[in-house]
Amino acid sequence: MAVYQKVGSFQLHTATGTQTIGGLGFQPKAILFFHTPDTVDIATQTANYNMSYGVADGTNQYAICEFSPNGNNGNQTNWIAQTSNHCIVGSVDNSFIWRASLTSLDADGFTINVIVAPSLGYRVGYLAIGGAGITGVKAGAFQMTTGSHSETGFGFQPTGLIAFSAGLASLPSTPSFGTTTSASIAYGFSDGTSNRTNGTYHYGYNFTTVKRRLRSARNDNFLAAPNGTTSYAYAINLSTFDASGFTVSNAINGGGNYAFYLAFGGAQTKVSNFLSPTVSGSFSITGLGFTPNAVLMGSTWQTAFNSIEGEAIANGPGALMSVGVATDLLEQLTFGATSQGFTVTSVEGHHSDSLKLMRRFSHNPFTTLQMDFSLSSFTPGQIDLLCSTANATTSVISYMAIEGDGLIPPPPVDPTGGSGSPESPDSIFLLKYMGI
Repeated sequence: MAVYQKVGSFQLHTATGTQTIGGLGFQPKAILFFHTPDTVDIATQTANYNMSYGVADGTNQYAICEFSPNGNNGNQTNWIAQTSNHCIVGSVDNSFIWRASLTSLDADGFTINVIVAPSLGYRVGYLAIGGAGITGVKAGAFQMTTGSHSETGFGFQPTGLIAFSAGLASLPSTPSFGTTTSASIAYGFSDGTSNRTNGTYHYGYNFTTVKRRLRSARNDNFLAAPNGTTSYAYAINLSTFDASGFTVSNAINGGGNYAFYLAFGGAQTKVSNFLSPTVSGSFSITGLGFTPNAVLMGSTWQTAFNSIEGEAIANGPGALMSVGVATDLLEQLTFGATSQGFTVTSVEGHHSDSLKLMRRFSHNPFTTLQMDFSLSSFTPGQIDLLCSTANATTSVISYMAIEGDGLIPPPPVDPTGGSGSPESPDSIFLLKYMGI
């Protein structure tokens, strides 16, 4: 049975009310949302560390946002929000949060309700998943505590899990920003056997003595974020994909902070990693064991897994993270953010691009592009990529590949015209297109 995915984007309305997104080619069963406050592709980063994630399955929906201003030299440095009633939240300051909720999954797309509109039409990216081959989807949340925990009652066995967290222990239906000295954000995935996660941490209490801009990538957890140079706020292992849910164990106590997830079943997945390219040109990820139709990526641009980097290097790279998703050469999007390490005045930036799968920027100046690549194609057992800007320093990049079927494109227009009868040129042209 068919499994469909589609990556796309839309401009969030600047007026409240219903907004319909169509043209998917199938009815989605679940949608992953992500955005930064950009209206178009930007060649270089722009000011402020800003990342937002959301998920919806038609019944449940959750969203998070972190905002850390560029040039801030005060004690309170970060703002974070999360909600159990919206799929999109975002902000460019600490007093106003735009937000939207999913209202329906439609035959050819989905509909949202813009409850609080932004002043500009910020671009929101999405990954939609559907098709009869998807045996079930579940968007959910749980609090991270010591020991094991099981999410149950799905009605299907997951084959893939995507998760994110803002490191907050409250879950309001209406989001409000918490002004805080510390904030973490993490993103990860699991195929039931392998786990990968990327997390960052911002802390500022007294900028002359204590400031942390940290990052970590792990290959033994599906969700983790640091809270110090050698310690983690939380680190979660996936124990098993169960008959009707999944079980996790907390390697490090999450302090009751919420984790959000999208679980889905029926499609084969593979989670692994590769090194960023050091030369320009084509390269491939091979050995998947199936033909993919979607890929998600994430990186904190570290040379190896299972370490925390950032604060030890004065004015060096701090909290860096990039995320990418693609379903086609023309259906890909990357976004991310950077923070400089220990410094009195913060240097924070963010970026997004609909023509690339991954981009890496310098921490300072944050406008310097260091590496990028795009999706070329999906072929049996592999993902084909094209590097435009290479960097001699390699970094580990995590990925989740998802099995799927490409949508059949509409037939080309018959240049000969026709009357519509079975023997007309247009009918013959269509039959040739179909291979009959």
